[in-house]
Amino acid sequence: KEELAIYRYDLAEACIKRCVEECVDAIRAFQEEGGIFTLATGRSLPMSRYRFQAVPVNAPLIICNGAACFDPVTEEVLDCHPLPENCMELMRYYERTYPQLRLEIHCLDKHYIFTHDPARDAYLDRQQAAYAYVPWEEVPHPQVKFCMYSPSDESFSPAFDTKEAEFFTWLEQDVN
Repeated sequence: KEELAIYRYDLAEACIKRCVEECVDAIRAFQEEGGIFTLATGRSLPMSRYRFQAVPVNAPLIICNGAACFDPVTEEVLDCHPLPENCMELMRYYERTYPQLRLEIHCLDKHYIFTHDPARDAYLDRQQAAYAYVPWEEVPHPQVKFCMYSPSDESFSPAFDTKEAEFFTWLEQDVN
């Protein structure tokens, strides 16, 4: 009898250790019975390698919000849906318009960074995620995800009456 079991588990940083400790034996038992177990995440490949190394997967990882599928056994990218060619143009627009934001383009090898933020660098270091500060024209292809971070711990919301909060209203308009 074939069965397909799909579980959603938020692998936020605080949950990973608990998930691994509580679930590894169950995952292995599931796999011994022929089960296939993998993870799907919005995280980049550099971030996923460290975060999920203790989780016994026996199928390709789905990474970058579905933009790529990576086989950790063969180290092959099985499928990739890169960002559109005009992505860099859009990112440079955000760099000019919102210079306070940390901008990153995530490729399959590392995060490429254009705005200095020591707190974000420290976070990437803790996650053992490769990153580099490079000029825009040196970012390789495929580019699978772009991210913008606030250099502060403030949450942004259009409900807040701040200049930074305007960013999210403009972002929606710019993307649309």
